[in-house]
Amino acid sequence: MENPLEKQKAATHIVPEKFREDIKALSEYIGEERFKRGLSIEVTLAELLDVVPRKRRRRDAYTTLIKYLRDECQITLTLTTSKSRPSN
Repeated sequence: MENPLEKQKAATHIVPEKFREDIKALSEYIGEERFKRGLSIEVTLAELLDVVPRKRRRRDAYTTLIKYLRDECQITLTLTTSKSRPSN
């Protein structure tokens, strides 16, 4: 299955290898039809660790992914703490 972000950028941009699995996992988590430029994603660190695991289980482990999504894909990924998220 082709990643929707790759479809959008195929003609002008190649997604770096180190982000391919992360972007694929995020697009499956968010929904491939919704994963496009202008998207704003707000998740807790715990949620993101489930979707895009890291050895270093801290927010700074996602800094380069957040920067890449913002600068190259115009997608805002915001990490929140579970305390700052509104309860439903």
